[in-house]
Amino acid sequence: EGTRRQVNHWRSGFYHIAVGAGVPIFPVYFHYPEKRIGLLPLFYPTGDMQADLNALQQMYEPWRGRHGKPVAPAAADAAAKPAPEADAGSADRA
Repeated sequence: EGTRRQVNHWRSGFYHIAVGAGVPIFPVYFHYPEKRIGLLPLFYPTGDMQADLNALQQMYEPWRGRHGKPVAPAAADAAAKPAPEADAGSADRA
């Protein structure tokens, strides 16, 4: 999930989308020091967001972005938020 501003934790939208759609997450890394892009193994979310994000962070441990600082998984308060419904608001449009 991309963002145009610096953040100190992962955004969690990609996780909620994968869980809601019942699909795996396909992690991609950009290793800036070697100018390398790579694919990591598919990750199947369990529904335990904090544990899954911690596991994903471990998968990314060897790789560094341009500024070299790893970013923490989503904050615990963000993990407590329920996933948005796929068709939220569609009843209002009917």
